[in-house]
Amino acid sequence: MREYALAFAKAHKISLEAVNVKAALSYEKARTAQTKGYFKKEIIPMADIEKDELPTDDELEKMREEAQRDIACAYNTSIPADNGAAVVLSAEGFVKIRQTKPVARILGYSRVDGPAADFIDSPVRALKGLFAALTEKGYDEEKFELLEINEAFGIQLPFFEQNFPRRAINVNGGAIALGHPFGSAGIRLLTTLLHAMARLGVRFGAVGICFGSGGSYGLAVEMI
Repeated sequence: MREYALAFAKAHKISLEAVNVKAALSYEKARTAQTKGYFKKEIIPMADIEKDELPTDDELEKMREEAQRDIACAYNTSIPADNGAAVVLSAEGFVKIRQTKPVARILGYSRVDGPAADFIDSPVRALKGLFAALTEKGYDEEKFELLEINEAFGIQLPFFEQNFPRRAINVNGGAIALGHPFGSAGIRLLTTLLHAMARLGVRFGAVGICFGSGGSYGLAVEMI
C-alpha cells in the first residue's frame, strides 16, 4: 500500500511539503478537539483509559525529522490503533413501533471496487457516486458540508480537498493523529461525524473509507 501511495503522489505531483502541512493540521485539530472535550460524548471509558492517546511533543518532533525525507512515514500516515466501536442500526418501522428517537437516518451508501493500486483515490469515487445518486433524488450535494474521510495516507488529503472544495473534512483530526483501528475504523468515523454534526448544527454529512484491496465505501446521513 505504501508503494501504491508513493506512485499516486508522484503521478499527481503531490509534494512532501503539502502532505506534511495536512498531517500537522490533523494533529492540531485532534489536540484541540481533545482539549475542548469534543470526544467525551463518543468515548466510553474502559478501566483507566478515558481518551485517545495522542503523540506527545517529543514523539511528534522525532517523527517530523523523518517526515522531512519521507512522504509516507509514521508522521504523515495512519498507524494501527486499538479501538472498539458500535452503532445501533434500526428499521424505520421498528423506530415507530418503539417510539424511539434516532440520532440520524441513512440516506444512501455506495461501494466502488478496483485494482489494489487504486485505493488512494477510491473514497473520492465512492462519495462522488453516492452524491450523484442522491442528487437524482433531490438532494443538493453542496448541503453535505461535513465529511469524515479516513486518512490512510496524508497523500490523500490534498486530493480530498481538491475534489470536495468548500467542505469541512475531518474537523476533529483524522487517522493520522488518532490512529487507524482495523475492523472498527468505519464506525469510528461515523460516530465522530454524528457527534460533530450535532455539535456544529450540521444537517447533512458523509463518511468515506478505503479498503486495502482497492475499493472504498461511502455513507451519507441526515440528522433528525
